[in-house]
Amino acid sequence: MRVVPLDEPELPESSHYIVWDCRTAETARRWSRQGGATRLNRTIACGRLLNGRDILRLDDLGIRYACNTHPNIDGLLRLVGYIDAETISTRKERIAEAHDVANTVFNATTAAFGMFASVTHYDATFYENLSSEFDKRLKVAPLMLLVDAISANQETTIQHCSLVTTIAVAFGGVLGLGAADMERLFLSAFFHDIGKSVVPKHVIDKPGKLTPDEIRLVRSHVTVGYEMLRRFPETAGEIADVALYHHEMLDGSGYPNGLKGGEISDLIRLVTICDVFAALIERRSYKPPMPAREAYGILQAMGPKLDQALVAVFGEVVESLA
Repeated sequence: MRVVPLDEPELPESSHYIVWDCRTAETARRWSRQGGATRLNRTIACGRLLNGRDILRLDDLGIRYACNTHPNIDGLLRLVGYIDAETISTRKERIAEAHDVANTVFNATTAAFGMFASVTHYDATFYENLSSEFDKRLKVAPLMLLVDAISANQETTIQHCSLVTTIAVAFGGVLGLGAADMERLFLSAFFHDIGKSVVPKHVIDKPGKLTPDEIRLVRSHVTVGYEMLRRFPETAGEIADVALYHHEMLDGSGYPNGLKGGEISDLIRLVTICDVFAALIERRSYKPPMPAREAYGILQAMGPKLDQALVAVFGEVVESLA
């Protein structure tokens, strides 16, 4: 969509146009000579000085939508939607595709519990309810767009987010979290790395050492993710905070703000442990998966960087994977 100024000399390349001035008929005649009436069949002409004769002349030139007032933006957008049925149809298809992607990823995440040898903490009813709630949110909230943002560009990232979410919910079961806290944990883990959707794939999957510029680019994913999530009520607050702070360490050695101890919430501590563990045990194009017990040893060796009381409890999750 383009709003065209008074002195636009050439017919713009666009899907439809808005001509908004008292010389609308003159502009339309000039464009009609350049591109023919078919180029103007989705043009909206507005002008307070347009009279009945002008409107008939515009119709002859291929402009079917004209008014002699300046419409408000809501009315204009409704008219654009009516005119551009093809665009609206495409948008609906895109939404449907994103919805399918979201459900596929969700189902793959919950199904991943098959990798656990122990299902002591697996509650089938809880997952059925969580799936229903997730599906309901997708229809009224921007979650499907956020899921699509993760999956559209980064197969590695969506794989990692699914694994972190699976591990996080298993950890939540060991901790005895209730349904509301489990949903918070699920969404926080699922979207924690959404900022990586803007990091080039060749950087995410680079097998060798990153350059200083590449390191800065990768680290920017926390602030990018926070900005993406805080825009929506469904993901603002603590879910966005997890995206921003999941690389903070309790000893202050993390990023982006070098937070310490009590400045880091329990939810962030949980997701951080699951994030580090998942990164170690998952397969990448440049490395094989690390055995679960070896990865757990690294968590323990990180000492004051992680909440070691939580790491100790996390051992039960590790044993079910070993």
